[in-house]
Amino acid sequence: SIADERGEIAALHTGEPGFDVGRHTDILEGCRKSEAVLMLLRAMNPEVIAVDEITDPEDMAALRSAANCGVALLATVHAENEDELKKREYYSGLCSMFDVWIFIKKKGIEREYRIMKAGDAFD
Repeated sequence: SIADERGEIAALHTGEPGFDVGRHTDILEGCRKSEAVLMLLRAMNPEVIAVDEITDPEDMAALRSAANCGVALLATVHAENEDELKKREYYSGLCSMFDVWIFIKKKGIEREYRIMKAGDAFD
């Protein structure tokens, strides 16, 4: 399932996704992430919930509820590196909710990817 608050992930048009998000993906668009995650969790029985740009404590609480129900999570946040991420108050506890982290750094027109397991990144 995708909680697509601003229509940036699936880009729905007349109910059809503009991007290939998978044939059996439920998409809830135009609803606050925190509310959408809980609605998807209750109504759609998702294996995975994807969200973009976690920005507030309500998002974190909803994702924590989903994780506590055994749902895998895919989420993005904006931070320069893991140290910056750990310093942000509302991201406390985030590190333990995810198994893998992918850090993407833009270098000119290129992108550099660094993949870390959570234990390696945040111990």
